[in-house]
Amino acid sequence: RGDRAGAFCLSDRLGRIRPGEAVGRIAGQSCMIEATLQDVAKTSIWTLRARADEHLQPRALFHDDKAIEWFSQIPWPTELDEWYSKYAQMGIAVRTRAFDDLVEKHLAGLERPLVVELGCGLSSRYHRIGRGRARWIDFDLPGVIHTRRQLDPETGEHRYLAGSLLDHHWMTAVQAEQASSLVIVAEGLLMYFDYGEVLELLGEMREQFPGAIFIFDTQGEKARRLNERFTKRVNAPLKWVVRNARALRDLPVEILGVTSLFACHPQRLGLARFLRWVPAMRNINLFVESRLV
Repeated sequence: RGDRAGAFCLSDRLGRIRPGEAVGRIAGQSCMIEATLQDVAKTSIWTLRARADEHLQPRALFHDDKAIEWFSQIPWPTELDEWYSKYAQMGIAVRTRAFDDLVEKHLAGLERPLVVELGCGLSSRYHRIGRGRARWIDFDLPGVIHTRRQLDPETGEHRYLAGSLLDHHWMTAVQAEQASSLVIVAEGLLMYFDYGEVLELLGEMREQFPGAIFIFDTQGEKARRLNERFTKRVNAPLKWVVRNARALRDLPVEILGVTSLFACHPQRLGLARFLRWVPAMRNINLFVESRLV
């Protein structure tokens, strides 16, 4: 199973049983839900597993009870087996914590903030950092939202929207909000779209929500080559990749900050932290803090 040897993950810690069963023994869950996730949406189970595994780390970057609970109820797609490794898990954990930190930074300075997570997948960020602090909208394809509603019912503070990112209907649902109180998040999303589609989306967002904070990430050509075999298997090819951080200057946003994955949380990365000095690797995953202007 690829680089599974030595990985600290749920199936290792609890024996070689199915991932859903493994977490279920911790969470006390036994029932599996109907997960209608296809193609790129399946990657949300992959990242969910990574967060659940991080929860069990001795020095975890975050705690995520919901990841444990939800993962116990979702069947694991076996086609993701080879893609999941200790290095993939570590990267997802670092990215998750970096996004949490950026979102929290902006929540602290806003009055009645609203967070909109685009392509939310099975994100549990609301439960980690948002509950009682912000209004929250999770947006994704209908199949994803159907799955989420089985796991986590909506509340007055935490709502769901279903649709396609590029049809722009989601913007109408949040258009009445003051853009200055809005934080839009796109974690692990834009790389699955063509560059032209990304430009169109950002241009429309800038028109609808001037002044809003937009937090997203990009991947580099090295990431596309390393993951090509796995992404093809789940019909989720990486399309938009960037050569380096300078390429972000062409986007219709004000760039506030750019950080390489390998520059974050060095205590968790170990020796991998030195990859930030290797140009081809430094740009594998960049975290971008921006403003729509």
